[in-house]
Amino acid sequence: MSNKAENQNRFDPNRPTFGNHLSGQQSLYLRQHAHNPIDWYPWGDEAISRARKENKPIFLSIGYSSCHWCHVMEKEVFEKEDVAALMNEKFINIKVDREERPDLDIIYMEAVQALTGQGGWPMSVFLTPELKPFYGGTYFPHARFIELARAIAEVFAASRARVEDQAAQLAEIIAANPAFRSDQTFEISIIDGIVSDSFALFDRQWGGFREGMKFPQPGKWRFLLHYYRKSGLPELGDMIRKTLDMMAGGGIYDQIGGGFHRYAVERTWLIPHFEKMLYDNAQLAGLYTEAWAVFDSPIYERIARGTLDFLLHELSAPQEAIYSSLDADSEGREGSFYIWGYEEIIKTVGEPEGTQLAKILGVTREGNFEGGNVISRRTVSGDIMTVAPEREIKIREMIDKNIRRLREYRSARPRPTLDKKIIASWNGLAISALVQGFRAFGEAGYLQKAVEASEYLWRYHRRPDGGLWRTSYAGHAENAAFLDDYACLARGLLDLFEVTVNPEYLRRGIELINYTLANFRNPEGCFCMAETAAENPLGRKVDFWDGPTPSGNAALLSALHRAALLTGNEKYYEEIDRCLSSAGDLIKQMGLEMSGWLDTALLCNGPDYTVVIAGGKNDDRPRRLIDLYCRSAPPYACMIAVDENGLTGEAVDLAPILDGKTTLQGTPAVYICRKGACLNPILSLDEFARRIRDGWSY
Repeated sequence: MSNKAENQNRFDPNRPTFGNHLSGQQSLYLRQHAHNPIDWYPWGDEAISRARKENKPIFLSIGYSSCHWCHVMEKEVFEKEDVAALMNEKFINIKVDREERPDLDIIYMEAVQALTGQGGWPMSVFLTPELKPFYGGTYFPHARFIELARAIAEVFAASRARVEDQAAQLAEIIAANPAFRSDQTFEISIIDGIVSDSFALFDRQWGGFREGMKFPQPGKWRFLLHYYRKSGLPELGDMIRKTLDMMAGGGIYDQIGGGFHRYAVERTWLIPHFEKMLYDNAQLAGLYTEAWAVFDSPIYERIARGTLDFLLHELSAPQEAIYSSLDADSEGREGSFYIWGYEEIIKTVGEPEGTQLAKILGVTREGNFEGGNVISRRTVSGDIMTVAPEREIKIREMIDKNIRRLREYRSARPRPTLDKKIIASWNGLAISALVQGFRAFGEAGYLQKAVEASEYLWRYHRRPDGGLWRTSYAGHAENAAFLDDYACLARGLLDLFEVTVNPEYLRRGIELINYTLANFRNPEGCFCMAETAAENPLGRKVDFWDGPTPSGNAALLSALHRAALLTGNEKYYEEIDRCLSSAGDLIKQMGLEMSGWLDTALLCNGPDYTVVIAGGKNDDRPRRLIDLYCRSAPPYACMIAVDENGLTGEAVDLAPILDGKTTLQGTPAVYICRKGACLNPILSLDEFARRIRDGWSY
């Protein structure tokens, strides 16, 4: 993809320029603020030492490069010289990229939520020189921000003792982790009640959960899909399909270029907040791929492929990992790259198809977003309106033909800024999704990109001590990795091993898991977000809640389960049991907000299998067995395909379950094993299909 100078779309070239301490930072978000008249510092000893030496409060601003309201506050507030004069005199000002430092983001977001009852970005927090928060909020317009900053400076100077006392109390609350219990066993039965409760939260008209704005929440829907596959509850299947259909047909999915926007600002999924994030698209690609296998829906295949193709063509470069995001704005306006005028459709497509296509895509002269149109596909069977089959085929053909024309027309517009930050955990999620897509659709490019991303990360994100760096830019890595980085990358590497049977990926995945078990353990239960030696201004936090991405603990549970299936190592099951049991009360209380934890608990309750398919390279029967598995296998199984002679050496040393798994007298064989015990080999495609149909009963 061609990308113009990264600031060209957003900044006025005639504006005054200033210098501050952000010059030279790798983060695009920090570089975007390097011209501000506010004397920003990056988070670090220099800024903190100055605050303590000069006895000044700290103003901490946290955001990320693709955040629309971060851009708005910069333009309205941080670029103003009257604001800068006040802030430079009264405060030490620090900018943080939340994608680089999620530990700081989570700590101070808790403070803002405790103080105001809500959170979001840009995050604006006022701290004592000891880094304890005493006031906070999100976006403030110019006049309100100046009024607030003056008042805070006056209160800090006049009532310092009271401010510090309140800050200390708030810091103590934030630093506390929920109580763990080591004397209980996780009750798998609570999952049934949590799923039942989800029906009451469901938006029956538009899908998703009942809320003013709609977030995709792929983790919750993945868990519910897995529960449906085990339970077969028709109402749950309908709920899942309704949600996936509404998202697939709405404006939250980019119907022209593929990939999902961050969220919808209203409940119909039509009008999105236009930024595109790697973590959303990786997880949604995997969700739609599995839903295609379960429901046999061509719509889900189209969405899965379109999202994976977006990762390859819009967020990637050859021989690199996958970039983090595309901005919501271009040319200083939110969504301008994606919005269409009615006449643009007519001009691009021509008549009479232009008028027909505009109607199908929901494009009108009046528009549905600020005088323009967000495109949707809600007149096609599977979304809202069902048409006769022959009419549906013609509609689809017309759409597919003209979507290419619209894509070509749109490609000439100024593009949103691409943040080329590479984040270990988000790439781990993407590697897993690409492997899943390769297995489902046989697209070699997906596997190639997964391999490229994993090799890049192993080359540039490995620290000399065996740990990881979280972020990199053009091969320059920095920022110590967090629990989710280790866990998501480990899971991606284990998934890669399943399809490549390259023992190096298995070794790497196990190495990361074992490093995590040794360095992130919380003595009271589960695992901390940061390593023992990492910088933690308010203490080491245990990350529980599954948000747009799985929490570090949920991601680690998933990696541990996959490692247990592949290696047969009981230690990994024991770690899962310990963590689930110690957090059982919290899981019961929070329900779907800890969906990643629930998912692993569900899968561990299995029965979970390791499936080995042995067959010759020149025999199409193994391919048919693999295809059958990919279309039908439950998520609590893992599958490894080997040639007729099986595996030896390091692969068997790491995964003893693979030992002796070969063809039988030249006939491809399927071995279904659980915790080291295997059924008699299956030699027939029909028998394998029956085993799958009967629920993999052991």
